Amino acid sequence: MSMRRNLFLVILALTYVSVVLTFVIIDKSTLAKLLYRYELESVRASAKWDIARQFENSNRAAREVAEEWYLRRIETANQDERRTAMMRLGKMRSIKSITRLLEVLRSGNDVGYCIQALREIGEPAIDGLVEMLKKHRC
Repeated sequence: MSMRRNLFLVILALTYVSVVLTFVIIDKSTLAKLLYRYELESVRASAKWDIARQFENSNRAAREVAEEWYLRRIETANQDERRTAMMRLGKMRSIKSITRLLEVLRSGNDVGYCIQALREIGEPAIDGLVEMLKKHRC
């Protein structure tokens, strides 16, 4: 009985140490992002857009998860998803999305939605547009 008790205490202590180390190694922001990603990916497809929209106006970690998710939606074959993702990134004024939106613009797909998103992002997107025009001048 004493051996079992000691074994239990050792396991309990190791578990406590691993939990503490996890919180020391992973900062709060990273842990929050992991939880938000899990929440977004664990729901049915139709609810993902609603959750992502809620994340847009939430804290920084949730906003970053929504932004990453929208950027992945731009890669899908589904035209409606791509276009909606571009519009949401524009509304968020997503600096991260500028490079990807410029790539889509260069490809000639969804040009109107791309331009609208870049316009909503505003001034930060101008440098990228100017560079693109300089490189691809006829």
